[in-house]
Amino acid sequence: MDYPYLVPVILTDAIYIGFGGTTGTSTAAQRAAAYTIAEALATLEMGTFFKPTIVTGSFSWPYDGRPIILPYHHVSRILSAVPKSLSCQDDCNLVDGDGCALSWDQGQWGYVSVMNTSWLNSCGCVPSTPVEVQLVYEAGLSSGSSYHPSILLALTKVAKMILNEIIDPGANEGGEGDPGVMMFSSAGHSETRKTLMNTAMGNSAVMNFAARLFHPFYPNRALRL
Repeated sequence: MDYPYLVPVILTDAIYIGFGGTTGTSTAAQRAAAYTIAEALATLEMGTFFKPTIVTGSFSWPYDGRPIILPYHHVSRILSAVPKSLSCQDDCNLVDGDGCALSWDQGQWGYVSVMNTSWLNSCGCVPSTPVEVQLVYEAGLSSGSSYHPSILLALTKVAKMILNEIIDPGANEGGEGDPGVMMFSSAGHSETRKTLMNTAMGNSAVMNFAARLFHPFYPNRALRL
């Protein structure tokens, strides 16, 4: 699902300024754009939304019985699970069946097991194994987590970088595009930094810091099941 929010969900001018952001010569529209972009990038980094959000997605049917790994974690509820099987007409159309889904570990990791409970498809012919399943679920942090100081500070750092790109790109750490600087030299002084990790917000030192602030709020996925 595409990122569904066109306006900020968490950040406001009061929060942004309170956590070290500066408005400078920016307009309200420019700041709103920066806040929205920052929250979208942070959602990509964290793997979940900043408020409970209804998500719809289609997934290949797990023939081997393994769970489906949803693209978003912190799943609070599963609203529907619809298995889709080939129709009886040999026309490659899919027909909806009945199914159910079970979320693992209270939805923290986004692992879901699905079951097909429709033994006959809508044509009444020989049952066919589903080829995909459509899931509707709700995912996102609770308001208590979304307004944690670590989250607000991280969002402010990201929003400040985006706002700089709009009004003053040279104000960012390495200049326009906020590149991650590994070696620096000026007036006889030079330094080489540790390797920076890639994040959804970029790989500068500031964005690495923001990513570390987000990390406590999403679970580590298992490498294999």
